[in-house]
Amino acid sequence: MKKGFTLVELLIVMVVVSVLATLAVSKYKVAMEKGRGLEGLHNAAAISDALNAFYIQDGNVYNWERVPWALDAAATTKSKYFSCEIRDGNTNFQDVLCERTTGAYNLYFTNEEGETTKKICTGTQKYCKALGAIQSVKLESGETGWSF
Repeated sequence: MKKGFTLVELLIVMVVVSVLATLAVSKYKVAMEKGRGLEGLHNAAAISDALNAFYIQDGNVYNWERVPWALDAAATTKSKYFSCEIRDGNTNFQDVLCERTTGAYNLYFTNEEGETTKKICTGTQKYCKALGAIQSVKLESGETGWSF
């Protein structure tokens, strides 16, 4: 009697390993995207907090000259995935945008009267929900977003 594995046994093992690898890769991609999205949320929240602090210091007024300071004070991570900016940059600094540079989604924080009131994620429902978004909302642009 010869020792060793039959061809059928080897094929079964290869099928099982390939199924497990397929499941692991898909979970890995979702976990990586969730981490990237959380980095964007952190950056937007840090900028929003810095803007709120300067808003309070300046007598409940957004001051254009403070915007670069807010971006520096936020100490956001230097990311190849997200670029963060303040939208509507003349005298009203209510929107903080972190945009996924490779095109998956945008993260918006909206401030009114110095407080963060709304966080919205646009893009793939799967990734926005993985970040904790819970409710579908219609944006002014007509696209669908996800609020937290």
